[in-house]
Amino acid sequence: VNEGCINWSANNHHHTVIENIVKEKLITLRKALESECLQMPLLHNKDLPKAVIGGGGILKDVILENEYNEIMIKRDQNSDDEIYQQIINHAKTFDGVYRFTTIRKSGDTIVGFEDVPLAVKSLDYLKKLAADWNYDRRSIYPLKSFGQNKTQTGLEMKITFRRRKYKNFGFIKFETEEDAYEAMMNMNGILFLENGTDIRPTYDRKGDKKTFYFRLNLMVPSDITSFIQSALNKNNIKYFEVFVLMESPYDSTKEEMNS
Repeated sequence: VNEGCINWSANNHHHTVIENIVKEKLITLRKALESECLQMPLLHNKDLPKAVIGGGGILKDVILENEYNEIMIKRDQNSDDEIYQQIINHAKTFDGVYRFTTIRKSGDTIVGFEDVPLAVKSLDYLKKLAADWNYDRRSIYPLKSFGQNKTQTGLEMKITFRRRKYKNFGFIKFETEEDAYEAMMNMNGILFLENGTDIRPTYDRKGDKKTFYFRLNLMVPSDITSFIQSALNKNNIKYFEVFVLMESPYDSTKEEMNS
């Protein structure tokens, strides 16, 4: 195999025969791959809830708390192995089966299904079959989490938002000192914003003649930069950039989440 390709050569006389054999084997492997499923837990350190993902990355189902898509078939010590094997063979014919796992020590079998409805339907059928063959129905049961005392109607999630507040000052930068001087004359020391507030720019304290410094109120709106840019454009003031610094990020409080 070289970079995902299988290189082979043959006599022209046998070429078609070998090609058909290779294709037949690849088709069988492709069908097996398409029927495979991947189970992925959705929460850390918990088996449930989990997602069942099929071939091509298609989401088959999401298994929630107290739901199941796997069935345990344990050996009944009071029943013949032949009946146990017949139950296993029946389970293999069900729709949506994607895996059979035999536990080495006990010989018990776990049957995995693509989604919950198929597993529920198959469990009901297997229990009826066990009753007809005098096989202990308690030996066939769903594998699910019993951590919850009541049925869950959805996936419980906790979402944490990272917030960053604006600092109470900002800057207006200009391309040239002449643009900055003209802007200062135009504003006459004050710039009125559309939200009813104003800023009072001054030259930057570090002596940069192309930068204005301004202070803001304690409650800085999230769109303060847009307000300042709009006011500058309305007054035909040429500028290069408006920016307001932000505080370090922090987790949202309960009060902020509720609001």
